[in-house]
Order: sequence, then C-alpha cells, then structure tokens
Amino acid sequence: MSYQVRLEQYSGPLQKLLEMIEEKKLEITTVNLSLVTADFIAHTKSLGEKADSKILSDFLIIASRLVLIKSKVLLPSIRLSDEEEGQIRDLEERLKIYQEYKSAAQAFKNS
Repeated sequence: MSYQVRLEQYSGPLQKLLEMIEEKKLEITTVNLSLVTADFIAHTKSLGEKADSKILSDFLIIASRLVLIKSKVLLPSIRLSDEEEGQIRDLEERLKIYQEYKSAAQAFKNS
C-alpha cells in the first residue's frame, strides 16, 4: 500500500497533492509540510524493515519539489541561478535512477 497524505484540506496520494498544488487547485501555503513529513516518518517506522526504498525515494522527490514551490511562494524575491536549477534537476534525476536500480535489484532478487 502506498503512502496517503492526511491533512485537513486534502487526503490522498502524495503525488496527487503535488499535482493539485502545481495546477493551483490547492494553495501551498495552506499545507504544513512539517506535518506531512512527520506523518510520513511515522508511516515508514510502522512498516519497519518492510519500508520500501522506492517509497522513500518517491517521497524525497515530491517533498523536495513541494519545499521548492513553497519557498518560491513565501520568498518571491528569491531567484535561483541556472546552477541551482541544474542542481535541483540533477538531484531529481539521481533519485529516479536510484529508484530504477532498486527496482531492478528487487526484480533480480525475486527471479
């Protein structure tokens, strides 16, 4: 079962929360990201050793995007350099590659 966000203004998959914020259907300033993070940590602790690295990497990718969006809204004068934008894209790409490697390793392990 995938992680489900439970907030006053939204309940559902984390990916859908990001989509709603990006589509401006939900205001990022109404979302307490520290509560989302604390809930996710509690969720992964409850899974124990069953915590899947794919879930963790998915969370990191989406959470980093949410933090960036919220930072830009709260600090509108902040401008990211091309290098900083590139670093963000690089991190997202590395996390996706990591996900793929972990999935491949699991597939080999199961075969």
